[in-house]
Amino acid sequence: MLVQFQSLSDTSRVWIFQSETELSDSQSLDIKTALQYFLQDWTAHDMHLYAYGALLYHRFIVVIVDESKVSASGCSIDKLTHFIQSIEKKFSLNLLERMSVAFINEDESINVCHINDLSVLAKDGSIDADTIVFNNLVNTKIDFENKWKVKLTESWHKRFM
Repeated sequence: MLVQFQSLSDTSRVWIFQSETELSDSQSLDIKTALQYFLQDWTAHDMHLYAYGALLYHRFIVVIVDESKVSASGCSIDKLTHFIQSIEKKFSLNLLERMSVAFINEDESINVCHINDLSVLAKDGSIDADTIVFNNLVNTKIDFENKWKVKLTESWHKRFM
């Protein structure tokens, strides 16, 4: 069951899937449509999940479930994973790679690098302590709102610099 972002509790569970490349307008539209259809029918033990989904910055698929209503089960999370894998296959994307880090450049564009390359980028001046990185490991809606985009020095990523 699709719900509005504002109606989700602050403790709602979050999943973020990042594309290493920026999606085209056409890809974005197709993915948004597929995501809405998936979330409308997404269930756990035959109960509709209270879910919200969005595609942000032509790069991040965000799925949020209000578990104060109905908890996501192992099977429902498997369904989400299979849905994401189908998107990967259809568009030749890698959305499940957790070693890629997205950050905002000085020109406001988004770049992606392997986590092990952060130290190289810091040494050559491409990034610094104030560079905004995307923390795709946030778990709750409140953390998504407050800790998804943070300065590198405030993120767990800093240990790789």
